[in-house]
Amino acid sequence: MRTLIAFSLLFFLYGCQNESVKGKWTPDDKQKAKQEMIAGFKKNGSDKIIGNKVIEEFCDCVIENLEDHYDNPKEADKDQMGMNQYAKKCIFIFDPKRR
Repeated sequence: MRTLIAFSLLFFLYGCQNESVKGKWTPDDKQKAKQEMIAGFKKNGSDKIIGNKVIEEFCDCVIENLEDHYDNPKEADKDQMGMNQYAKKCIFIFDPKRR
């Protein structure tokens, strides 16, 4: 699971612009980040196991956490340990009992 999170976050932050500010990333940054995270899940086949709806919820949760703590995706990318901690806060989304 850690590998999945790290892999997804890597794709998430690749190519995002730094026009955002802490607490208010641009819609473009958020959309690009979400698309790249989803692409990471699809690349490793997790989308077939987890499902697109759950993956989208997870991505939204991670982006919300990162947005609250980093000025922009580029800044978040500099703090891999921190990004993993914020992504861990969203692990509950994968719990089948909550669906």
